[in-house]
Amino acid sequence: MMWFGGGPFYHAWYGIGGMAMMFVFFFIAIAALFFAVRWIFGYNGCGINHMHQNNNDALEILKIRYAKGEITKDEFEEMKKHL
Repeated sequence: MMWFGGGPFYHAWYGIGGMAMMFVFFFIAIAALFFAVRWIFGYNGCGINHMHQNNNDALEILKIRYAKGEITKDEFEEMKKHL
């Protein structure tokens, strides 16, 4: 008996290994696609974090305007309620 290719069960293990490699390949391809999309559109993109960040930016601008004396305390409180 000549089992120079891995024995009689070589092809069965090759099929399972090939299937595992296929799943690994698809996982790597999907992960690469995910990170490429994140890189193209940026980390903040258009989502909850982006809207939350804009709200904080508006509040910061409002605080700066109040600190500079451009608006009164009543105006500050009224504008803050709308944010």
